[in-house]
Amino acid sequence: MSGIDKIIAHLSSDCEQECAEIAKKAEDKAAEIIADAQQKAEIKSNEIVTQAQKKADEIIRLAQSSAQMQKRQNELASKVRVLNSVLKDALVSIENMSDNEYWSALESLAVRNAQKGCGQLLVSQKEMKSVPENFISTINSRISDKGSLELASSDKIDKKGMVLVYGDIEINLTFEAIIDASRDELKETAQKVLFD
Repeated sequence: MSGIDKIIAHLSSDCEQECAEIAKKAEDKAAEIIADAQQKAEIKSNEIVTQAQKKADEIIRLAQSSAQMQKRQNELASKVRVLNSVLKDALVSIENMSDNEYWSALESLAVRNAQKGCGQLLVSQKEMKSVPENFISTINSRISDKGSLELASSDKIDKKGMVLVYGDIEINLTFEAIIDASRDELKETAQKVLFD
């Protein structure tokens, strides 16, 4: 082998060795980059899974809360329907009372709601015709420590019941107004149950 061939063979050997070292370094660097990328991808993947789980948990919590609220609203709506039916039936029963029961109920309402001083007990013109003889005197004897009431009729009253008037103060004791007031109180209670 001549000198040039030896030099070429030596250079070729050195070149192959250097190329092998460069390829090895490149493979090592590529493996390092791939390992780093896989590690970062796994961390990012875990973060995404954790965030997705948190969002899913929040969605489930909101759905359960919404379902509970809907259930409470449905239960309350059912109770309100039953209550409205009962109040309607109560109004029909009151309006169908016998005369004795009716005037006794009005007497009790008047005594319970009487204010201090002199006032008026107003009934409809139609009912004025059927007022029992001792109705107002019985009431006045029961409220004598507070004051007294004068019986009168009013064309403004067209419902069963009465209105007590003390100056500018009117106390509507028609049965329909009493039922409506009860309904309003029950609605307020329902709102407290739902939103407090």
